[in-house]
Amino acid sequence: MTRYSAVLLLSAALATAACGGRSQTTRVVDITGINYAFQAPATLAPGPARVRFVNAGTVPHEVQFFVFKAGLSPDSVRALLNLEHFPDSLVESLDTVISVLREQLSRLLIGELLAFDRMLERKLSDIDRADIHEQTGGSEDGFLYCRGLIVALGRGYYEAVQRNPAVAVVDAECREICYLSWNLYQERFGEVPASEISRESCSNVTGWPADAEELVIWGRAFVMGVRQAIRKAEALLPRDLIGPENDKRWGQAMLAVGDYVESEPEAVWQFIRRWGGHPLADVRGVVACVLLEHLLEYHFEVYFPQVENLAMAEPLFGDMFVICWPLGQTAKPGNRERFESLRDRLRGGGAAEPGAAADRPRE
Repeated sequence: MTRYSAVLLLSAALATAACGGRSQTTRVVDITGINYAFQAPATLAPGPARVRFVNAGTVPHEVQFFVFKAGLSPDSVRALLNLEHFPDSLVESLDTVISVLREQLSRLLIGELLAFDRMLERKLSDIDRADIHEQTGGSEDGFLYCRGLIVALGRGYYEAVQRNPAVAVVDAECREICYLSWNLYQERFGEVPASEISRESCSNVTGWPADAEELVIWGRAFVMGVRQAIRKAEALLPRDLIGPENDKRWGQAMLAVGDYVESEPEAVWQFIRRWGGHPLADVRGVVACVLLEHLLEYHFEVYFPQVENLAMAEPLFGDMFVICWPLGQTAKPGNRERFESLRDRLRGGGAAEPGAAADRPRE
């Protein structure tokens, strides 16, 4: 079964969009099918038109009409026309792309797979922008999947969206590509090394205004992104004495940073380094219970050596460490002994009084 090229129909859509809705006489445009060939005008002038299909051959023919969602701009239609193959369904065609890509990625060596994931993460991060979100829409996860589609459709479409966000297709997603290489790395080689950037929505601070949490309302902490969450917490954290109201505000801000312990460990660790030795015991307590013990819960092998070095070198950071409880990976045999050994050394060295671990702030 053959279908008439979508180019004519998309050109008609462009012409109608350019018309601006002016009242004109509706014309009739014939498309004639003759045994796997079609006869039709090469172009259409702007204005309303009724398309009529005439089967003049002896075999069945098919013509597909594409109805575009409201808000799809002429620029976006042109960008789709520039694709090498215009699919019947973007989702259906991308299933094949993802399947082939997964097979190819599964053959890569550890360094090659990590390099690919870093490149994918950078591509997703670079289009993590408020002006693109304004066109595509989507919640925190939804906008990530919209950006996944932009990447999956190839370099030409990606660069077109970068230059002009109006090109982006409204409310269309490809979630599978966003963490494809990351998941394959986890399956084959274990934990993925921490990255300096993030593919998550609103993590690209240069692409969003400072009040980005007001633009997307699906979960304040996640919408802000780890860097925005850290920036907000550091603006509220006390440099000297604090009162009850301020205490509540910076405590909530620290909880927002804590939402990223598992997914953005390096950014959270740098925050812990800066604030874990704060002169106020209340601040150290929150850093320990909300951030550090959970960082070690998920990423013990990566960060415990760094925690150990800093705790032994800086007494207030050591005082903060002894408040932590062994959770998750920390509680595993071998890790638990290393954790308790450090805590015993710090207590014996006067970094904290015995029993300090019981003086935990409420979470």
